[in-house]
Amino acid sequence: MANRRRIIMDAVKAAVSLHTEFGIKDELCSNPGRVHVFDLLDRNNIPCLFQPLDGLLGAYINSPYPGVLISTKRPKLSIQRFTAAHELGHAVLEHQSSLDNEAVIARSPFDCNLSGDEQEIAANVFAVELLMPKWLIVAHMKKQSWQSSDFNNPSVVYQLSLRMGVSYSATCHTLLKYKAISADKHHALINTKPKSIKEKLSGKYVPENWRGDFWYLTEQDTGLSVHASIEDTLIVSLSESASSGYQWFLENADQNVDIVEDWRETFSSNSIGGVINRKLAIKPKKCGYISIEFNEYRPWLTDADPIESVELGCMISDPERRGLSDMMRANSLAAA
Repeated sequence: MANRRRIIMDAVKAAVSLHTEFGIKDELCSNPGRVHVFDLLDRNNIPCLFQPLDGLLGAYINSPYPGVLISTKRPKLSIQRFTAAHELGHAVLEHQSSLDNEAVIARSPFDCNLSGDEQEIAANVFAVELLMPKWLIVAHMKKQSWQSSDFNNPSVVYQLSLRMGVSYSATCHTLLKYKAISADKHHALINTKPKSIKEKLSGKYVPENWRGDFWYLTEQDTGLSVHASIEDTLIVSLSESASSGYQWFLENADQNVDIVEDWRETFSSNSIGGVINRKLAIKPKKCGYISIEFNEYRPWLTDADPIESVELGCMISDPERRGLSDMMRANSLAAA
């Protein structure tokens, strides 16, 4: 047990060291988002290649030089990101070469009954601490005005997972580790299927399929950098002063996104006039950076300044494809 405790502490210290070395904590505490793990691989001079690996999520090769392989056969970006963090852990902790399947990477490294390869335990602990440190969860809580009790709501946990770029199940395990939820609540959250969460968030919009994620965005997300997939849907919910004639308008993204549903909801069945919820379901049309701006004003006073504005920066991507990661391609081109 003492040896396992030392392994965990060493892995946590290694992740904290990277946060410090590259200024990640300072950056994300002021502007909460996700840890860019593929960039960290590149900045640590560890080549990362994406290949269709049979039976594996990833691999770490330590000889003759450190290198990482990530499978393209599990196209969910959150899985590729956690696998990359796991393999980066092998490299930083100077482990032997490792072939990692789903059974290795998906298990919780903080399970008290866990047994097995110590270097795999250490790599998973490193990945959790790198991608989901407690301070990052607190930063998102402050940004969204969430309380600890809000983590009893599967939709809130799901939105936290999207903002950190990790899976829903990994987020549930990590909240239990930090004692933000009870064991009973953890059990209930884990048994809540992501599809049922998406169906509640989607409102009046019914997609062709439920593969993509659903981001729920409000005024609280002004200035947020959204890292979404081309398959994802943005559900934007804005308080609208309809009784005073004010409406929200999407100003600058017509060529980059489609509004696939647009509806209004009252805050309660007894509400008459006043403020209502304006909701829009938005689909990105292409990969790359998109700036989306909403302004609230009276439509007959187009020259007047809006009473409220919300701006979202969206980086739309596909799961990493075969070859170098998109980040490594960009960095290589910039250095050429």
